[in-house]
Amino acid sequence: MPLEQTHANHSAMQAACASAAHDPGHGLTEQQLFSTLAVTSKWLQQADVQSLHPEIFKPRRPEPPCEMYNPPHPSYEVSCPNITAYICATNGLTYQNECFYCLDKWEFDLDIKVKKDGKCS
Repeated sequence: MPLEQTHANHSAMQAACASAAHDPGHGLTEQQLFSTLAVTSKWLQQADVQSLHPEIFKPRRPEPPCEMYNPPHPSYEVSCPNITAYICATNGLTYQNECFYCLDKWEFDLDIKVKKDGKCS
């Protein structure tokens, strides 16, 4: 959302809340209106940050190409390279590298995704 539009929305919301505070027909107390304004303002500020700093909000790491690690036949044994490039998966386990992650996913038919690079906390 462009910054100018965000400020316009914020100003419009302030005006609406101010006029509603003087109109008892809306059924909201002044405190409720200010609370609504605070929540809306916070949301708009977050929208500004996302539009002004897209480099901070990067997409998640893509899934590794597991097809290249999966064995061509279930009886075929695969050995992963002894490379340490930790991957944290959504099941909470840390895998030594994407090969081990992919083999676990294939062997146990797991419905997991890569959560992040590095060890799980």
